[in-house]
Amino acid sequence: NSNLATSIWDTASCSHLCTGDGHSDLKYASAFSPGGSRFVGVCGAPTNRAIIWNTSGCGTACSFSPAAGSGGDIRAVAWCPDPDYDVIVTGSGDNGVIMVWNAQSCASLHSMHENHGAWVHSLAFFPGSRQFLSAGNDGTVRMWSADGTSQLGPPLVAHNGLPVYAVAISPDGSLFATAGADNVARLWLTASWPPPAPAPLREFGHSGPVNCVAFSRDGRLLATGSDDWTARVWPALEDCDGDGIPDHQDQLDYPEFILQPASQTSCAGGDADFFVQAQGAPPLDYQWTKDDVVLVDDGRIVGSNTPHLRIDPMRPSDAGDYRISVGNVCGAMSSSIARLTVICITADLNCDRTVDLTDLATLLARFGTASGATLADGDLDGDGDVDLIDRTMLLGNFGAMCP
Repeated sequence: NSNLATSIWDTASCSHLCTGDGHSDLKYASAFSPGGSRFVGVCGAPTNRAIIWNTSGCGTACSFSPAAGSGGDIRAVAWCPDPDYDVIVTGSGDNGVIMVWNAQSCASLHSMHENHGAWVHSLAFFPGSRQFLSAGNDGTVRMWSADGTSQLGPPLVAHNGLPVYAVAISPDGSLFATAGADNVARLWLTASWPPPAPAPLREFGHSGPVNCVAFSRDGRLLATGSDDWTARVWPALEDCDGDGIPDHQDQLDYPEFILQPASQTSCAGGDADFFVQAQGAPPLDYQWTKDDVVLVDDGRIVGSNTPHLRIDPMRPSDAGDYRISVGNVCGAMSSSIARLTVICITADLNCDRTVDLTDLATLLARFGTASGATLADGDLDGDGDVDLIDRTMLLGNFGAMCP
């Protein structure tokens, strides 16, 4: 903070324990070693220095300062939790460089080949791992391994391209949260990496940029802080069906299709059946639609609120795109589109499944129409008129029936 001190406090009593000395500029970040015996504090320009202190008494262990242009103006720091790899990573506030340091000697080990190209605002390690996430002013979150120099997959554009100010990882590593300049914090499923990832699991809104985010020790709560002068606590884990298993770990909670509806082609006057199979926390609710219009049972259409939709008899107007939405207390999902094509036999002008005298009478009544004729008029060859060729085609199909 602005008094240029890095201090340790007892969280139970809020009493001051000791203060680490050696800094002469504003402190931007600090982190404890995995066992808690040491801590590191970093400050930005012009000093650009990091100091490691022993927790007991705040005695200085060692310090390091990146060279100009190679990761200076340190703004973020994190300590690797792998007990066999005692390193610290830092993020730059001027050129986006991430550097890895030996936490025993404070010697520089390496820097990342790819970087944010702008401020690194936050760093967070996965529990017990050498892998970590970085959040930058370029609007991305990136995954790395502290013992390598390249990204693990492409970056995640987490906040619509706006700066990402903070990143945090849940205690079990299954979730991570981001905070951004778009006034929201977002919760993501770690298993969705690498990008492009699906939509975040949840969003938590503020009325100003969100600058910090942190999980509770049990991972059930998420705390956020914002420029709107508020700190807020949100549920990070939800259990929509109340079975005691968090939603992101319970694959059976949300509706999911096992069998999608299939497109089909049938004759007018016949029947059509659409089937789906879905799973999810019961009860499941179903709703069929045709061309995005909700269907209702009317005797001819049956099963509009079930996994099996039946239309009998079919009419030419039944042709269209059918789909079903299945929902439960956890959410809803729509199926893929199944297209129904309704055909008449060639020359079956009234689509009653048979070419008979009624069809011949219709054609003869329109016989001689010179232009603008349709199939229903008897224009079987599609040339716009009803003539001898059309009559010959009808007679050639006379008596034909839909199977």
